[in-house]
Amino acid sequence: MSSFVVSKSEYIKAAGFVAGLAEASKQYSKYPMWVFDHESNRNSTADDYKRNFAAMYKLNALSVQEQYDDDKPENDTNDYNYEFLASMRLGKRIYIGTVEERQRALHILDEFISCCLYQTENDVYSAIMGRYFNGIFRAVYAQFFPNHDTVWGDFNAEYIATGATS
Repeated sequence: MSSFVVSKSEYIKAAGFVAGLAEASKQYSKYPMWVFDHESNRNSTADDYKRNFAAMYKLNALSVQEQYDDDKPENDTNDYNYEFLASMRLGKRIYIGTVEERQRALHILDEFISCCLYQTENDVYSAIMGRYFNGIFRAVYAQFFPNHDTVWGDFNAEYIATGATS
C-alpha cells in the first residue's frame, strides 16, 4: 500500500518539462508533439499541461486520503510558477540535446509516472492517471525517437541487439 502523496511541486515540474518539450517540438520538429486536451478540444498548451498535471496530483492526494480515511483533504494552493517555468526551460534545452540526455530524460519521466501510479491506490483514479500519463509518455517518446523501426508495445530483441535505425 502506498502511504504518501507525491508533492504537487513535482507534478508541476514534470508538467513544465513536458510543456517545454512540446514548445521546442513546434520549433525544431517537422511533426510537433501532439497531446489532445479534451477539456479545451485542441492540442495541449503549457497551461493545459500545468492544469492537467495538477489534476493528477489531486487524484493522488484523494486516493491517499481515502485509503487512510483522512477527513483533512490535501490542499496545496501554490501555483509553483517558478518551478514550472524553470522545468519548461529545461525541457526546451533537452529537446535539442544529445541522445543520451533524451534517454535519461525519458527514463526519469517514466520513473516519475511509475511512482505516481504506484502511490495511487484507488483503481479508478489510477486508471484516469494511467490513460493521461500514457498519452504524455507516448508523445514524448515519439518526439525523441521518431525514426525507430519498432511499433509501440513491441519487444523487438533483434532491434535491441543490432541497434538498427531506420
